Amino acid sequence: MKWKDVKDVLRQLRDPKARELYNTITFDTITLFIPMIEKFVCAREGVGNIKEIPYGQGWNMVAQELQETLREITMLGFGLILIAHSKEKATNKLDNEGNPIMSVTPDIGNKKISQVCSAVTDLIAYIGVDFDKEGNPTRYLYTRQTPTIFAGSRWRYLDPIIPFGYHELVEAISNAIEKQK
Repeated sequence: MKWKDVKDVLRQLRDPKARELYNTITFDTITLFIPMIEKFVCAREGVGNIKEIPYGQGWNMVAQELQETLREITMLGFGLILIAHSKEKATNKLDNEGNPIMSVTPDIGNKKISQVCSAVTDLIAYIGVDFDKEGNPTRYLYTRQTPTIFAGSRWRYLDPIIPFGYHELVEAISNAIEKQK
């Protein structure tokens, strides 16, 4: 797949019939699209490497291309889901044994791309798994920042932990909106 293919899909989404067929557009994972945009920008600018674009503007062009695409999707009225893997990093705090406490954050890549994604995001959530005494897993959606999880939401009253599932998330957001009124 190439970024041109994404641009072709975006052109198709402008057709009102597409809105009847689809509600949500998902980028899974967003980091897979960044090299595509980088190649697209390099071809457009006639360079072989993004670093060949003067004054470090190459990454600005990549970020702008992503921003314009994501913004258009939302302006067309589609929901937008950006999926990213997580990465662990050590915090400045230590556990009881003197080891650094690890935290998880979205692995989106460089700061410019992360800022673009954050600007169009209503919810940054982390999917975690807890195990009961028998070892059975239960998945949860963490929606609030903790010392070990990077997360956040535009809804002040959204529950910090939600059982993982579409209907559970919709219900939690509806409840948060009602509480905010």
